[in-house]
Amino acid sequence: MARGQIHALEGILAAVLLVLSLVFALQVSAVTPMTESTSSQHIENQQRAVGQGLLEAAAEDGSLKTALLYWDNDAETYHGSNEDHRYTSGLPDDLRLGSELRRTITERGIAFNLHVNYVDDGEISSRTLVTQGEPSDHAVTVTETVTLFEDDTLFDSSGDPTDVTLQDAEEFYVPNEADGALYNVVEIELRLWRM
Repeated sequence: MARGQIHALEGILAAVLLVLSLVFALQVSAVTPMTESTSSQHIENQQRAVGQGLLEAAAEDGSLKTALLYWDNDAETYHGSNEDHRYTSGLPDDLRLGSELRRTITERGIAFNLHVNYVDDGEISSRTLVTQGEPSDHAVTVTETVTLFEDDTLFDSSGDPTDVTLQDAEEFYVPNEADGALYNVVEIELRLWRM
């Protein structure tokens, strides 16, 4: 009888030891680099890098300024924009920035809003250039600064320069806030999120 009890006790202790080992193993398991929270952060970092790179390249090649100056001075709106004076599907492909945003952002399943922030009577004002909806909680924002000068020209609906300069464009949405050749300094804000 004592021998049977020892075997039973030995079995119970082995089972308890096995359960404790499983509990310990589950508690010390490492969080992998691609758990939900870190993969979301990884995607946000990628979107931020792509957006910042796109804006920097567009500022360097002049296509960012061209998009700002793609303005119909007579109609007081962007060429081809909707009744709210903005675009909803992206900038027109006539603009290099429009085709770059489509190729780099939209075709990868990323939505974006593009805002122009500028100084108006000493206060910061904002105008939406492109709106594709309400950003998600995981949206990222990147910015780039563009300096506008009085002799910068507006662009026509084909993306070609006109003979109208900012100094002559009385209906342009960004006001002349400086004396001399400087017209205004604007901040382009690109907000990105996964669709």
